[in-house]
Amino acid sequence: MISQRRFQEATGKSEEEYVRRSVQQMHIQEKARRSDYVIVNNGSLEELENETHKLMEILS
Repeated sequence: MISQRRFQEATGKSEEEYVRRSVQQMHIQEKARRSDYVIVNNGSLEELENETHKLMEILS
């Protein structure tokens, strides 16, 4: 899981700590449902930059 890898690389904490914290968080689908805008970040950096620019255009 990407979020787990990022968490562990950034914090140096264990998988168990990741799981413990994750179960306390709102589910990702619920976060998206409550959001006005969502940028999906599971592609390349170029794709992320393009999506970010599109959203910036919408918001300006």
